[in-house]
Amino acid sequence: MWSDDEIGLSVWVNGSSVELTMGDGWSGRLTAEQAARIDAGGFADAIRVACARATEGVAVP
Repeated sequence: MWSDDEIGLSVWVNGSSVELTMGDGWSGRLTAEQAARIDAGGFADAIRVACARATEGVAVP
């Protein structure tokens, strides 16, 4: 459904589940209802802030 080959992150549908996988073997599974409740904007902001802190050498909790 969607993937970023550079970092190996993928989002795909497996039956009634939405799965996230990483190239290193990590994966997570959500129901469609759980995935629909994710605040995509908030999630994107959290990633942006975490990247900024990691680049500054600040530990990200």
